[in-house]
Amino acid sequence: MRNVLATWCRRLPILLALVAVAGCVSLPQRVEGAFVERTLRLDGVDRRYQVFVPSSAAGGRHPPVVVFLHGSGERGDDGLKPTLVGVGPYLRAHRDDFPAIVVFPQAPAGTEWSGNLPLVEATLDAVLREFRGDARRVSVTGLSMGGYGVWDVALRTPGRFAALAP
Repeated sequence: MRNVLATWCRRLPILLALVAVAGCVSLPQRVEGAFVERTLRLDGVDRRYQVFVPSSAAGGRHPPVVVFLHGSGERGDDGLKPTLVGVGPYLRAHRDDFPAIVVFPQAPAGTEWSGNLPLVEATLDAVLREFRGDARRVSVTGLSMGGYGVWDVALRTPGRFAALAP
């Protein structure tokens, strides 16, 4: 028993140091006031999208959520182009004080928002779960093709959105 205790006493500082180092390396950083890229698998295809995550000071525990539907020039599969127009540049300039989560789904090349309702809904649902947004305060906005998309998704999902801003 004495040898076992002596062995543990010698190894304890090493074990504690390893736990401390592993803990520091593996702790995920909380993302605030920044864009993060996410991927969603839908119908066997990976779809990339971006999410703006507000600072906790600006957004609170369960911030409202805004879905931004881009225009035809931002279609594709890079997940980034939708953040370069409309509300994206504004968010970059006001990242510390914008109070909402903003979701940027991306319509595939050659498609319209009217055919991408499952993509919009799946992306929104994933963001609500991961970032704990307030599902009662979800708004949808868009420009150009996305403005038409606002009307389309709202008509197809009555009661889902608290506000529309095409």
